[in-house]
Amino acid sequence: MRAALEASLPRAYYVSDDIFRLERERIFHREWFCAGREAELPKVGDYKVLDVAGEGVLVVRSRQGDLRAFYNVCRHRGSALCVAAARGSAGDPDGSLAGSIRCPYHSWTYSLDGRLISAPHLGTLTEEDRDAFSLYPIGLETWGGFFFVNLTPGEAASRGYGLTAQLGPVVERVKRYPLSDLRTVRRISYDVKANWKVLAENYNECYHCGSVHPELCEVVPAFREDGGIFACSYAGECSEVCPKHVDPAAAINQPTPRSRSVVRLRARPNSGIRAIGLKTIRPRLGDTSSPAAPFHGVELSDPVTA
Repeated sequence: MRAALEASLPRAYYVSDDIFRLERERIFHREWFCAGREAELPKVGDYKVLDVAGEGVLVVRSRQGDLRAFYNVCRHRGSALCVAAARGSAGDPDGSLAGSIRCPYHSWTYSLDGRLISAPHLGTLTEEDRDAFSLYPIGLETWGGFFFVNLTPGEAASRGYGLTAQLGPVVERVKRYPLSDLRTVRRISYDVKANWKVLAENYNECYHCGSVHPELCEVVPAFREDGGIFACSYAGECSEVCPKHVDPAAAINQPTPRSRSVVRLRARPNSGIRAIGLKTIRPRLGDTSSPAAPFHGVELSDPVTA
């Protein structure tokens, strides 16, 4: 059987700053990002500083014991509240706060749940002041010992797009794995000098696996069968359009499935990403949509021609 071919995206989607701006706005600022492990912040006041699509994010363990996330900027003059420390052992926090978050510039001080406590020399703060000038929140949800962040929690809530909605069937697929019991022992970072979609596309097909990853193919022989193009998305699970397990004619006529992702990355326009763990599911075969099909179920507009 001859494999169906799928056209690549137009050149502009890999090199255009305007396209990347739209991707940041419509994808990175609206999706849930896998940002770390809950166990990395074990004590009250432990924090991490993250870069999510160019936005500084502060994640801290609150006095109530849960994790909170905020934009890492003071509400007064926008100074960075905390800085990322040089990494020690894998899974270490960047630091620990002594009960509050204090801006190093003008000493505005916030509780660990983001509420303004004090602003020196500005008189008595009313309750309305404390509420009005609290830190801007970032969505944070947990699953399987991981914590995920969303840069636009209000927008996500308005369309009912919580973490469970993004994970979709992943939760059921891996329910037998004790994910919450995992512990971080080593961290490997890759700085790839390419547009982020190049890495995602490479990961989503195994056409190259037989020649480039022979050791992997020894573990999962399906990755080299028929050039790897029919390998299932998950070991033991079939993708929506896997023609080795689904009737090809029926698969081609199926609606294009929406993408779902668990992503942890630092995106840079048209030059590269720093990625630590990336799993994206996109339709590969039987996709009759246009080359400019939505990413992650998000519609991009204002196309730029190369």
